[in-house]
Amino acid sequence: MTQKHYAEHVLPKHIETIKRLEERHKHHYILQEDNDGSHGTRSLQNPCRRLKINANLELLLHPAQSPDLNPIEGIWEIIK
Repeated sequence: MTQKHYAEHVLPKHIETIKRLEERHKHHYILQEDNDGSHGTRSLQNPCRRLKINANLELLLHPAQSPDLNPIEGIWEIIK
């Protein structure tokens, strides 16, 4: 997935859902992403980062491809 696709099609839906949940439950939610390049976590000036800043999202980052923190990585290892 490219950063452009993520910024245009995926991230806005997540932001909308988070904001809707925060409003409904009066609770602050955190967006968790790994450091995949498409998430825009490696630079400060990119479309993904700007969307997250403008939405005032709190982020919980963890290393890309970290099997201890991302259970899907074990599945990818089996598939390989």
